[in-house]
Amino acid sequence: MSRKKVSNEAMAKSPAIPEFTICVTVDRKYLGQFKQVWPTWMRFKPEILQRPLLIICDCQDCLLEWWMDKLDFVSNVHHNVNVIGWDWPNTDDTEYDGMTQRERMLTAWVRVPPACVETPYWMKVDTDS
Repeated sequence: MSRKKVSNEAMAKSPAIPEFTICVTVDRKYLGQFKQVWPTWMRFKPEILQRPLLIICDCQDCLLEWWMDKLDFVSNVHHNVNVIGWDWPNTDDTEYDGMTQRERMLTAWVRVPPACVETPYWMKVDTDS
């Protein structure tokens, strides 16, 4: 039996792959890691550019404008990016007292994509992948 290699481009255009949004969460601690891995993603997975991208940023200690400036390395090449600032909007902050930073960002994964993703599916991608 012979095997045929399928190109990434053919896979990205395959009707068998449903529409989905790629979601990344980043805070100040992992911004450098995201900057480092982005060129690798573009080199080996350029089909990422064909999918909507949602970047959830921790805005507890910096403004969304700060993040927009820092994330220009993404928005300069990806033209379907939605950057969301996560700062417990419309909530009673006391509900989150005592949470670790890790717990805060995991909570963002649970709350933000269901509210903001417009495709039927979304995929969580970590900055260390």
